[in-house]
Amino acid sequence: MATAHVEQELPASAEKVWSLIEDFSDVSAWATADLSVTRSEGSGKGALRWLETAQGPMVERCETYDAQSRTFSYSITEGPDNMKRYLSTVSVRPAGDERCIIAWGCDFELEGVPEAAAVQLMEGVYRDGFIANLARTLAATG
Repeated sequence: MATAHVEQELPASAEKVWSLIEDFSDVSAWATADLSVTRSEGSGKGALRWLETAQGPMVERCETYDAQSRTFSYSITEGPDNMKRYLSTVSVRPAGDERCIIAWGCDFELEGVPEAAAVQLMEGVYRDGFIANLARTLAATG
């Protein structure tokens, strides 16, 4: 099992960043152009979202959700055949006035890909995709 983890400081309060990512069914603040929600059911723990991605359709389930500590985790229940046992955790914590740290990581198996390359790939998705898009959303919304 591989572990990928990225932390980055963002120029906004933890409350502001959390408000952009807290709705499990809404990925618009951070999603890459090739990822969209086509359907969702429920909210908080147990919620499901159906995604269309460059790798094909995917279903994710919210496994844990804690608004007070600004964290949630989710798993892939249906998706790419080579992605196994994927569990991702996202958290936001204060880092001073109008600053916060977002942490995005996962434990996973990516069959057919060497572990070091798989970790590098997932960390790139989080850092250069999801977190970079979130930073752009913050810049655009002030």
